[in-house]
Amino acid sequence: MISESVCRDCAPYTAHPNHWLERQLEILEWIATPLCCPTQWVRQHAPPVIHTIFGFGLGVGIDILRKIGVLGARKVTADDTVAAANLRIIAVAADRRGAHVECLTFRGKDCPIGELHSDHRRHYFEGLPLLTLATPKLAYDDKQALKQLLQRLDLPHAQGGAATSASRARRLAQQLGVPVVIKPRFGSLSRHTFVNLSTPIEIDNAIARTRQFSRYLIVEEFITGHVWRVVFVGDRLIAACRRDPPSIVGDGQASIRTLLCRKADSIESRSGRRIHAVSDSILDELTRKGYELDIALPTGQRVYLGEKVIAALGAEFHDATDAIHPDIEAQLTRLAHTCKAPLLGIDLIAPTLAEPLFPGKSVIIEVNSLPAIELHHYPSSGQSRDVAGLILDRALAMFHL
Repeated sequence: MISESVCRDCAPYTAHPNHWLERQLEILEWIATPLCCPTQWVRQHAPPVIHTIFGFGLGVGIDILRKIGVLGARKVTADDTVAAANLRIIAVAADRRGAHVECLTFRGKDCPIGELHSDHRRHYFEGLPLLTLATPKLAYDDKQALKQLLQRLDLPHAQGGAATSASRARRLAQQLGVPVVIKPRFGSLSRHTFVNLSTPIEIDNAIARTRQFSRYLIVEEFITGHVWRVVFVGDRLIAACRRDPPSIVGDGQASIRTLLCRKADSIESRSGRRIHAVSDSILDELTRKGYELDIALPTGQRVYLGEKVIAALGAEFHDATDAIHPDIEAQLTRLAHTCKAPLLGIDLIAPTLAEPLFPGKSVIIEVNSLPAIELHHYPSSGQSRDVAGLILDRALAMFHL
């Protein structure tokens, strides 16, 4: 079972259940926002030359911190087991182009800042090479701001709203009608996200558990359907996939434990990522559904291991890049153009991407300025897409590396 000292709603990512750090950072951000307004204004509205100067200044600051030993750096390689998946995949693409990637470190631990080296020139970036230190924060990482944008653009979105109190969240759920989704207004990786809530007890429990993570909530209607991720570089659609929750399928002989080990081995051989075959969250889900590890599943029976569609939990990804209907591509391109982000992941729920979005059955749910690219490089089925190569080629040209 999951330790009492680790938050089960953040699994597989470790966090303390009282989320003291996250709540303090939330307060600090609220205090610092007025002080940071000039900097954020520069990042959002200044002309390119000011961005260049601003980024150069930040880079000089990092260089100074490295010289005095506050920050360190280490080279990222293809078999790196510590670096973030995005950084490791970018490092492989860089090696093919005669470049290499380093990760900055603080007190021996990785920082979210990378460094791209090419022909004796260097480029600092945040997460992925197109996101410079001067790249403006994407306003639409705020899920409520995204809802308002989608409404202005007349694009499909889930009905709902924002709340900062439990009573307001309950009223929203009552107005929408069940089932509903409750999740943090800010955040990613499906942390403290609860779906398909129908009873007052479920809703109250979800509100309480989400408020452990953040006081800012989103309550919206629950839409059934497949979850899709579409990635843009600028205004260009470069990859799309269907994201399915992790599951195993019985063969009539193998135990659930064996099926889980096979799944973990398959993921490692395909992507290099090692997941826990029998994690605490999987054990909790199997127990909740009445399964034991040593029983055999009947042939063809599928058991879902959770609802989160993230790689670290063994979710499955199926390439759909060539199957997107032109109308959907046009709608998402309009959204990407409006967001003005160098890199954008768009999440939507729909029965299929091969036909136009169905009213009431298809919605855009989130955008992400730092999308995971692993799911496109190592899909469970379909063609691998060299997202890292496309990102890197654009970065090398854009920053004259």
